Amino acid sequence: MGGHPIMKRLGIAACLLAAFLAAPPARAATAPLTVVTQQGPIQGSIVAGVRRFAGVRYAAPPTGALRWMPPAPPPVHSQVVPATAFGSQCPQANGSYSTPDEGGSEDCLFLNIYTPKSLPSSPVPVMLYIHGGSFVDGSGALYPPNSMVRQTGVIVVTINYRLGLLGALALPQLTAESPQTGSGDYALLDQQAALAWVRANIAAFGGDPSRITVWGESAGASYTCENVASPSAAGLFSGAIAESGCAIPGVPQTNAYAFGTAVATALNCAPNGVPDTTCLRKQTPLAITNAAIAVAGNIPQSEFDSAPTIGTPTLPATVLAAFQSGQFNHVPLLLGSNLDEGRLFVYGNDAGPIPYTISTYHSDLHTYVTPNTGAPQSAIYHEYPPFLDGIIPETYSAVVGDGLISCNTEFSDELAIQGASPVPVYSYEFTDPDAPNAIIIPLGPTHTSELFFLFNLPIPLLPSEQTLAHDMRAYWANFAATGNPNGTNLAPWPQFASTNNPLLNLNIGPLQAIYLKGFNTDHRCNFWQPYLAPEL
Repeated sequence: MGGHPIMKRLGIAACLLAAFLAAPPARAATAPLTVVTQQGPIQGSIVAGVRRFAGVRYAAPPTGALRWMPPAPPPVHSQVVPATAFGSQCPQANGSYSTPDEGGSEDCLFLNIYTPKSLPSSPVPVMLYIHGGSFVDGSGALYPPNSMVRQTGVIVVTINYRLGLLGALALPQLTAESPQTGSGDYALLDQQAALAWVRANIAAFGGDPSRITVWGESAGASYTCENVASPSAAGLFSGAIAESGCAIPGVPQTNAYAFGTAVATALNCAPNGVPDTTCLRKQTPLAITNAAIAVAGNIPQSEFDSAPTIGTPTLPATVLAAFQSGQFNHVPLLLGSNLDEGRLFVYGNDAGPIPYTISTYHSDLHTYVTPNTGAPQSAIYHEYPPFLDGIIPETYSAVVGDGLISCNTEFSDELAIQGASPVPVYSYEFTDPDAPNAIIIPLGPTHTSELFFLFNLPIPLLPSEQTLAHDMRAYWANFAATGNPNGTNLAPWPQFASTNNPLLNLNIGPLQAIYLKGFNTDHRCNFWQPYLAPEL
């Protein structure tokens, strides 16, 4: 594995910060900083070379009686409302890389709009980004897309949505309150409310409401795919980009109801075993999160239990089943994964204790992998013997990456082009061996690494990586514009449906296709297919 020169990166970061602090104030933009939306006028600002409208409400605060209800319309205002600071993040605690309580407010349904400084001569494509964070962490403010906007001229929107069980609690009693949507899919409904707000308002910012691409990574990629599969998202977007593919299938309604009831019981809100929604709405977000962890047995499993509920009017079936049946929103797809997805989860302790012994390896397979893939522990152990590559944590990293993300991504590709109603698919594998990541230590092309090439994140890229970053931003923006990532001065990206099902290898140097057969061999997808994608 190539080690990344972190100190050199941090030195670059310090120079960039010094240059930023010394830079003169930005000159006035040619596009107006006050824009009239359907809710009223808002005033943005110029930030790092783009026009930004931050902290814009797209729905009413989901507080009090609106907790665990579908998002309600935002309030209307006649006065100009400042949109120069980000709104609160949603409550999040005990998440993947969190301190015990990161705080936040339930009044958190905000979005942020980034546009070119000058209004274009014709409406431009729009990309709405759904952040990741294991269904329990994150906010739209963490992903500034300034380089993407400056380079390509697209508009990028980032959003907050309800996290943890505030966005995913499923109970028969809550379903009875909102039978048209069901319960357990509040985060998904928030995203659809944000898409609807953008579709209704983006023309005023120079955007094209007929060209909105929904885009996400990690949990955000799962949500992206679930929006593709959701009947209530029909007509809200024209394309979908999922970095991490359609990895996490969601929680079957029966399981989600059982988990929700157990959480209500742990909170003393289920007299005689019947959940009391009035009592539940009085609980603090931290109490709800701690109850979810206690019922799940550990933090990672509580994250899986915070995924959307399957079997509701909002999400009737898993994404793979929807692809197979043809019952999904038929838009072009750009799906991909990173070569060593699992390392971040293993070395970041989000897949349990790092297994340095055969005993802990067995334990992690039993606790974290089998429950979420359906593959028997003994079968996984046989396929991935613990001294593969000579290092047990590396073996476990391969299990987690292959079984939870990489193979699921390719099963999504295959079903999207083989199902009852095929759609155009473009697929990639990101393989830069020296890419940065969310926990700094060198891990190769692991989970989240590609985000540093698309967003302005704290660790800057090395000069050798700048060309790849430029090309990736161009591919993504081209896809948003036309449903096809190809364009001038870019290496050809073949459609997945063509001969040998090619994927584009995103790496430093000339970009070339790799093929599904080799990908499936590298990630042992034939082993995982009966458990993860029986539809194939």
